[in-house]
Order: sequence, then C-alpha cells, then structure tokens
Amino acid sequence: MKRKLCNVALGITIYFPNRDYLDNILSYAELFENIFIYLNSPIKRELINHEIFLNKKVFKMGNNKNHGLSKSYNSFINRCFSKRIKYLLILDQDSILSENYEHLGLFFLEENIPPDDAALITLDKFPKKYIKKRGIKEFINYGENISLSKINFTINSGSIIIVDKFKIFGGYDEKFFVDKVDKDICKSIKLNGLFIYKISHGFIYHDVGDTKIIKILNLKLNYHNPSRIYSIAYSRITFNEKWILRYLNIKLPIKFILFLFITSLQISKHIFIILLSNNKVKTSIISLFKGTYAALISLKLIND
Repeated sequence: MKRKLCNVALGITIYFPNRDYLDNILSYAELFENIFIYLNSPIKRELINHEIFLNKKVFKMGNNKNHGLSKSYNSFINRCFSKRIKYLLILDQDSILSENYEHLGLFFLEENIPPDDAALITLDKFPKKYIKKRGIKEFINYGENISLSKINFTINSGSIIIVDKFKIFGGYDEKFFVDKVDKDICKSIKLNGLFIYKISHGFIYHDVGDTKIIKILNLKLNYHNPSRIYSIAYSRITFNEKWILRYLNIKLPIKFILFLFITSLQISKHIFIILLSNNKVKTSIISLFKGTYAALISLKLIND
C-alpha cells in the first residue's frame, strides 16, 4: 500500500486544460488525500464529466472565470487553513511530479518540522524535454540525509507553502494577476523576516515556455501575444510602485527618480526584445504602452 500525504495538500490552477492535464492531475489522488483545483476558465464540453471532477479527494474552486493566480493561491491557502492542513504544494497544470514519489521530499514534511523562519520550501525544476534527452540521473545526487538550504528566489510551481506563515502576512497580493506573482511573493516573504528554503530531495518537471534564440546576440526571447504583453506591462508598473515607491527606505524624490529610471530601462529592453522577436511588432508595442498607461492611471501616478 502506497503512503499517503495528509499534511501536504496539492493546489493546481486550471486554465483551458486538455485531457492529458486532467488525467495527470487525477493520478496524484494516489498520493494526496487533498487536491484543490481552481477553475480559471470554462471546461470543454467533452471534459465536463471527466473523472477528476467526480473524485472525492478533489475539491473544486472558482467559477470558470479567470481570476488570476494570486486569488487562486489564496483560495487554496484559506482552504488548507480551515481544514488544518499544514502544507500546500503548488503546481501548474502542465507541471509533472516525479514518478518516484520517494524523491519528492514531501514525506519529510509529513513527519518533520521545517525551520521556524521558513515560509516556502521549493523543489528542483527540470525541463520535461531536456530530462527525456539526458536522463534524470545526471541532475540529481541525493545523499542519505535530506537537507534544507536558504535561497533568495523561486517560482510558485513546485513550491510548498507553509500555510500558517502565509496567513500571518496575508498571502499573495491579488493586484498581481499572472506576471510578477513569483517575484512579489519572494520579496514579501523576505520583508516579513521569513525565508525560502530549497529541499534536497525533490523535483518536478516544469517547462517555463517556448523560446527563440537569437544566436548573434545570444538572447533567449520569450514569445508573448499582445494581450500577455499588456499584462506584463501593467504588472511591471504595479510591482515597481510597490517595491520602489512604497517600500524602499530612501527619500521620496530619489525614489521617484529611481522608479522612472528603472521603469524606463525595463520598457526600453522590452521594446528591443519585441523588435528582435519580429512577432506582431506593432500590436505588441501598442499593447505594451496601453498596459503601462493603464497601470499608471490606476495607481494615480498620472492623471487621465
């Protein structure tokens, strides 16, 4: 009989999933006693009666409308808190847990107490395509003893939230919809005197996204459609306002100059990357400036 995780719940935000994604998530019911899925989109008609929506271990949240990642993560955290579940593993719908569950390090948390200053414990992430070509053995060198080491940044997928610590500082900032969610929560953890730890025994397969490499400049360029570029631009301004104008402990005139300087550099770099990618250039640049302007208006940094 396989061991079950009772103190570690699984939370996955679903956005226009295909059957393979749902089948994969359903397979985790063998490991987790509690699986939470947040429906950020409608489900295709042919998938409405998928077994995952009938499984007693799977709790559905959301209303088929896109509320973003931060809101779904906070909903998972609140659900865990109400059910007295200590830990929450976050996965993207296309992330894959290792088939060798003993490598996840999750059972360590099931039976041991993490450091007092830990708010987030993260697993290694390996690209799915790369793993298939090279083999997982080249990347992992697990010893007999599980260890935890402090790191400064991680992404949410493949990270384990310590629920009571997140409740102390309010969890995720829901002003961040998709972009900057990872960076914001890492900075929030640090701001509250807590830390991110990496656990030695644990990994997931996770692909960040398709990239195009410009060989002459050796730049990796992410493809983003114009609507996503709007979101990136909006989140950039929101993030900089929060972490420069609000939280940076220097005089206001200097903060404002620094805000303008850093933001201008980021926008210039983004335009440069759009030009190099040669992907819907005009529409993408318009979306970038629309997102920037909308964020400035919402934060009342300029007048409409």
